[in-house]
Amino acid sequence: MRTKKVFVSDETSMVLESMKNIDTTHVLYDSFYEQEVDEDFHVHVSGNAKVFHSAEVYGNAEVYGDAKVFDKAVVLDDARVYDKAMISGDAAVYGNAQVYGYAIINDEAMVYGSAEVFDSAMVYDNAEVFGNAIISDVAVIYVNAMVFGNAKVYDNAQVYGDARVYDNAEVCGEAEVGGNARVSHNAIISGEGLVAWFRLKTICY
Repeated sequence: MRTKKVFVSDETSMVLESMKNIDTTHVLYDSFYEQEVDEDFHVHVSGNAKVFHSAEVYGNAEVYGDAKVFDKAVVLDDARVYDKAMISGDAAVYGNAQVYGYAIINDEAMVYGSAEVFDSAMVYDNAEVFGNAIISDVAVIYVNAMVFGNAKVYDNAQVYGDARVYDNAEVCGEAEVGGNARVSHNAIISGEGLVAWFRLKTICY
C-alpha cells in the first residue's frame, strides 16, 4: 500500500504507510480515500507531533507537543505521549501510561498501566514499566528488566538484565540493579551500589 500524507485539523503532518482510519471530525487537506474512514475510530495528533513510518496511534491515545512516534511503534488506549518524547522501534505505550519530557522508549520496550516515564529517562530493549511506576531524570531501564507497582527509578540509576523493582522500592543516585536482582517493599537503593549482577538477591525493607 502506498504512503499517504494527511494533514489533520491544526495542520499536523502525519505520514503513515497504512492509514485506514481517520476521525471524521478532523479537517483533511491532503488526499485520502473517504471509504477508508471509520467513524468510531479516533486519531489524536496535534501540535508539532509527528507519526510516521509504520507507527500507529489509535484508541483514545494522544500524541502532541513535539513528540515523535515512528518505526513500528504503537500508542493506544488512553496513553499520552507529549513534549519532545520519542517512541520508536517496536515499542508500545498503552493503558493510561504517559511518556513526556525528553523520554525515549525504543526497541520492544513497553510502558503501560498508569506508569510515567519523563525527563530524559530511557526504556529500551525488552524492558517493561507498568503499574504506577515512575521513571525520571536520566534513569535507564533496559534488557529484560521490569519496574512496576509503585516503584520509582530516578537520578542516574540503571535497572537492567532480568532485574525486578516493584512494590514501593526506589532506585536512585548512581545505583545499578542488574542480573536477577529483586528489589521490593520499601527498599531504597542509592549511591553507587551494584546490586546482584550474577546471582539472585532479594532486598526488601
